[in-house]
Amino acid sequence: MDSCLIYLAKLSTPQTDLDVLQAKDRDTRRYAKLHASGSRTITPTHIFEIIEAPMPIAEQLLDEITELPNLDDPDVLLLAPIPKRIFKAWTLDHHKENPTNSDWTETVNILAQQASLAPESLRIVIPKMLAALNDQHTQTNAA
Repeated sequence: MDSCLIYLAKLSTPQTDLDVLQAKDRDTRRYAKLHASGSRTITPTHIFEIIEAPMPIAEQLLDEITELPNLDDPDVLLLAPIPKRIFKAWTLDHHKENPTNSDWTETVNILAQQASLAPESLRIVIPKMLAALNDQHTQTNAA
């Protein structure tokens, strides 16, 4: 059965355009081999990713994510079985500036679709995501 892994993590160091390009090339091929789909969004301060994959693969990827040196305290927002996937492939989106709350509308819609499969998770995921967005907004205004 497929599962959905959603996590949010602070970046310990900003990602350069080259870092993002290399990650996109590497992970597009890797995720295809693992039969994983989803979407990763990289901002100057955070990485937000939704991964759909068989549960053993999602757990393997989660183990790897928690060991990445450029991520501080990845927060798992959701790891749960799903009856069907939303994504056909894996993609990466790079924002050079921190998105505003309205920029996250599509992400929230995706979470809502997944949450309709696991409604109890939405009550956990959305507040964590909004707290991170508020943290980004505070950091941006302080700079």
